[in-house]
Amino acid sequence: FSSPSASLLSSSSSSSSSSSAFDLGEEATERMKKQYEQGNSLERMVLESLSTSLAPLSSSSSLSEWHRWSGETIDDGNGINILFVKTIKTGSTTIAGLCRRIASRHGMNGAFTGYNHDGITEIDHKHEPYVYADHMMFKESEPNLSKLDHPTFLLTSLRDPVSRMISEFQYVMDPRESHSKEYQVPSELLPMPETAEDWKSRLVTYLNMQTSIDMQYDYISSQKARDKEWSPAAVVKLYDHVNVLERFDESMVVLKNLLGLSNSDLLYLRSKSNEYEWGGGYNEEMKQIVVQHLHGSKDYDLVNAASEWLDERISNIPDFDEQLRAYQELLASATRQCGQYIMTGAYPMDSDGMQCLYEDQGCGDACLTEHADGAR
Repeated sequence: FSSPSASLLSSSSSSSSSSSAFDLGEEATERMKKQYEQGNSLERMVLESLSTSLAPLSSSSSLSEWHRWSGETIDDGNGINILFVKTIKTGSTTIAGLCRRIASRHGMNGAFTGYNHDGITEIDHKHEPYVYADHMMFKESEPNLSKLDHPTFLLTSLRDPVSRMISEFQYVMDPRESHSKEYQVPSELLPMPETAEDWKSRLVTYLNMQTSIDMQYDYISSQKARDKEWSPAAVVKLYDHVNVLERFDESMVVLKNLLGLSNSDLLYLRSKSNEYEWGGGYNEEMKQIVVQHLHGSKDYDLVNAASEWLDERISNIPDFDEQLRAYQELLASATRQCGQYIMTGAYPMDSDGMQCLYEDQGCGDACLTEHADGAR
């Protein structure tokens, strides 16, 4: 991932939402459904965001009860589960890798497996403690949490709405990315752009294909939160911790204190750090097109609420600055030592050769551990 300027967080707006969308037609919808079924997990979620056939929300649904995390550290008692609600283009692949690294170092199951392949969406409740770190909207995974006996730590990640949308657009437009073998750029976005004007035209088309301007709010909300139209701040408080991409390392230090982790537990190599070409370069005009499209999105207030909560927690860690400095120093030296294992996101992926824990997640794991052990 790449970290955009933190100043983008100031682009707040009202919580009302609207969207501009067009009917893709039966043929396009069927083609996208086929790609959805064949694609990998991220591909499925991006294609779902383009589809106009999302199931309606049920007004009778309610928030199911489950064993919530109440301050236990990672090694307390019989252990805790971690459910990472893996949002799209928010640095979530990097965080999923971190979750798997934590699991592999603390005797948790699930570090090397997924839970939604081949259409299987049930959470594994027979092998706790477990880490769950795949793409799935929270309203889909939340009903299964009542099956779990161990306390479950609920985690997600958010990003400035404008930079997130641009990153998603770039992902969809780049066939070199870690899509499935069968992936094709949607025909509505072809032919591939060559000039800056072409890119602008495709961006406008892509924005008009969206069914919601509240993507992150919709993705991390429970069914009840969506039915009852909870405020963004209330949705944030559903979680035990929310990572803010623009404040990634700060978020990691807070997570370390919440779960009793070490700096070594939280070493990572950036995932999917591709550079994109925009046929003349990304510019302010293209950014403003996205800003205009997202006017009124709840996601602005969602990210701001998460950032304010992060500030509050940081204020309760007396030596936070010292901890952050030590973490970043170890992280920088580990990245220099293990940089050859950084995954670009290009297909195909050599997960074993890149020391990945699972697909393109947690890469360079053995190298990072060796470096951390030598730095003690």
